[in-house]
Amino acid sequence: MALDLAAPSRVGRPILKRRFGWILFAAALLVRLAYLALVPQPPVTFDARKYVAVALAAPLAIANPALWSDSTARAQIDFHLLYEDLIADEDVAWFPYAFPNYDDALNHLYAVGPVYPAFLGAIFRLTPHWDFWVVRVLQAMLDSLTVVLIWIVMSRLISAAGGIMAAGLWTVYGPAIYKCGELITETVSILLGVIILWLLIRAHERHRVGRVIVAGVLTGILTLTKASASALVVLLAVGWILANRRQPKWAAVGALGMLAASALVVAPWFLVIHWRYGVYAIRDPSYSGGNFRQANIVAAEGYNLDLAPDDFWTFPVWREMKAHPSDYLLLYLRKFYRTWVRASDEFRRGFPVGYAGTEAMQHLIVLLAVFGVFLWPTRAGPVAWLPVSFVAYFAGVHTVMHALSRYNLVAMPMLCGAAAIGTFWVLGDN
Repeated sequence: MALDLAAPSRVGRPILKRRFGWILFAAALLVRLAYLALVPQPPVTFDARKYVAVALAAPLAIANPALWSDSTARAQIDFHLLYEDLIADEDVAWFPYAFPNYDDALNHLYAVGPVYPAFLGAIFRLTPHWDFWVVRVLQAMLDSLTVVLIWIVMSRLISAAGGIMAAGLWTVYGPAIYKCGELITETVSILLGVIILWLLIRAHERHRVGRVIVAGVLTGILTLTKASASALVVLLAVGWILANRRQPKWAAVGALGMLAASALVVAPWFLVIHWRYGVYAIRDPSYSGGNFRQANIVAAEGYNLDLAPDDFWTFPVWREMKAHPSDYLLLYLRKFYRTWVRASDEFRRGFPVGYAGTEAMQHLIVLLAVFGVFLWPTRAGPVAWLPVSFVAYFAGVHTVMHALSRYNLVAMPMLCGAAAIGTFWVLGDN
């Protein structure tokens, strides 16, 4: 075949894009590895203890199914030694919990879900030494991949400059970097969220129902990773319909395919929870019920159990909402501020721009994103309803449910994109 001298202009562009993608990945990974090497990692505490415990306990029960129902066999396992051997080189903060026995560890599975413990469990089984550091480095690589995907997605949803700006923000965004060093779900959940958005955008562009179904499958996996995403697929289906409203048949097929695929992934876990507790739910019903009460008691500020009333489990939340609407409005405003305006830097690590710089960066992203979210449909057209619905879901669910600064992280890549649009608007580039 004759060589077409015009070909480099067409072929060179994808090659340059691939090279730039690798440069982004390398830059993001360098920043994250520098953080892991230079900054002392926080203790294994709070939810991380539960994920680690399940990652150790569940594989034993899978290999020996009798452990799921035989309390005598479970009592014979010296889980204390197994756990201590794994975390021998780690700083662990136990307050206010006791050291877990095997029963405790296995029961945590129903509260935290199966996906992230499976991720940890596979690493613990495959790596004989320095397991926690293998997790951290792998999570740094996953979040560096997230940077590349943000660049790809936002280049399509905004512009080439918008993609670079959004990816650049995530490259040095402190809270995303910190979570690479913690054994909690955020890094995996964030990556899943960006992949879901990417698949839906590609499906919208090329009318490929297979991509919508895969997005539904990943939304189900995200639900099993992070319980706060339980109803995300519903709002994504709404966003999909709005994005494709000029083609009602295609919009309906895609929405139903996404919902069905997500339901099929989640259904087996529904059955597991029903077998365990006699109700259909995503997680241990007492755990989720406690979160709802904790999040909706004014005296507890929506999160502090130490301030909760003595009648916590019988506290009439709905009646209190009706009786004191202004108090609850103020509570939800405080929760909104806590979720979105404060940076997730619980241990005050302040990498790479200092603690004050991290807070200032969070404020700036959110402020610019307020404009960007509303301007997105005018800049990108109907497809913008997909990231907007993503942000709207997490803004709504964490106003009503449990609210902490790290709970914004799954939606923050979309806010980085919205912040890029807000920046262009401020600069007069409409």
